[in-house]
Amino acid sequence: MLRAKGGIGAKRRATKGKQKMERLELYKGFRLRAYEDWSGQWFAEARKFPDSDWIATPSGHPTPEAAIAFVKQMIDSPSTTIKAPKTIQ
Repeated sequence: MLRAKGGIGAKRRATKGKQKMERLELYKGFRLRAYEDWSGQWFAEARKFPDSDWIATPSGHPTPEAAIAFVKQMIDSPSTTIKAPKTIQ
C-alpha cells in the first residue's frame, strides 16, 4: 500500500518540483523495489542480496502493485536457462 506521506515501505522524494514514489517489499529472500518512471509508468526490480543480478520488468505497468506482481511471477517461474551442450574433443 502506498501512502501519500510515506509510511512503511513507501517513500517520496522531491525531484525537480515533482514528487517521486517508490515501494519496497520483501519476497522469498528478494528485495523488491517498484518505482515510478518519468512517464508515469511503474517498473519493478528484484535482487537477492548480497551479490546477485537484478530481475526487472521489461515494460511499464499502471500501478506499483501490478509491477511487483509481475516480478513475483518471474521469481516463481521455472528457469529458462539452457545449459550449453558439451563439446566433443
